[in-house]
Amino acid sequence: MQCGWRWLRVKLIFSEQLQFESTKRGGLPGLVLLIAQSGSYRVAPYIRAATSLGYEILVVSNSAHSLIPEIANGITVDFDNPVKALELILAATDGLHILCALATDDSCVELCSQVSIHLNLPHNNPEAAELTHRKDLARRALRKGGCRTPDFEIIEINYSSKNALSIDYPVVVKPLSLSASRGVIRADNQYQLVAACARIDKILDSSGQTGFIRNHLLVESYLDGAEYAIEGFIINGEFHLLTIFEKPEPLTGPYFEETYYITPSRLEGELQQVLIAEVRKCCQAYGLKQGPIHAEARITETGPVLLELAARTIGGQCGQ
Repeated sequence: MQCGWRWLRVKLIFSEQLQFESTKRGGLPGLVLLIAQSGSYRVAPYIRAATSLGYEILVVSNSAHSLIPEIANGITVDFDNPVKALELILAATDGLHILCALATDDSCVELCSQVSIHLNLPHNNPEAAELTHRKDLARRALRKGGCRTPDFEIIEINYSSKNALSIDYPVVVKPLSLSASRGVIRADNQYQLVAACARIDKILDSSGQTGFIRNHLLVESYLDGAEYAIEGFIINGEFHLLTIFEKPEPLTGPYFEETYYITPSRLEGELQQVLIAEVRKCCQAYGLKQGPIHAEARITETGPVLLELAARTIGGQCGQ
């Protein structure tokens, strides 16, 4: 895979950063704090990666009854109560030598930022972390940052056919804070839009979300174009590319299920550079400074347009 030498470079930079943190704190043995949902399939790869770098890992999760020893023996918190979770983490790590804090999934990135701030570790600001899983706020930040964005608006989930959109069909409807393409639906007319809203409403019933993000949806112009996933790490504000994955199937809707990925990308070199430059610009618009980046974009007639940007690794076998 083309990302091999890039991963080695990022691994060396990351290892040097951890060694610097260790030296700064008196050269004492240190821990990597991993904040993860107990059912996350990213936990095991992170544990293997920490071991390969020679660092011990301490897992913070929402389950005390896991088959994974590192989770069962780690710190248990309630992610639905971030204030209390932060208090418990800080109390449990008091006196420990923590080198860095990492979040595995979207639901943990803000808490990870708060922990890092209190422990004086490299981090993303909580406001930047929030943008990575709040699609409405993210679109506004990208527009403000001069990035390419589709036309968009926010609607209430009980959208009525009596209302009219300010943007033209076809459109794509999205929950404000779900991942893995859940509830992302294309609508070619107002009738389909109303039906999509009703379908997403049922999906959100089991999401545990409340308030504004439960009762509103993002609607944006559908974009034609080939879709790509861009993987990398931001270290001290600098984006380091690992690889570009292609999504070879045409993703035209009405639903956008996860597909298979291929790499190396067949995208010609000049277009690759334009795509990477746009992702860098979007990272800056979000205000991201540290950690993994998983971005998805389409290359349209006017250039690459970001679809999603997450402060985590890609999922599935690709992430492993």
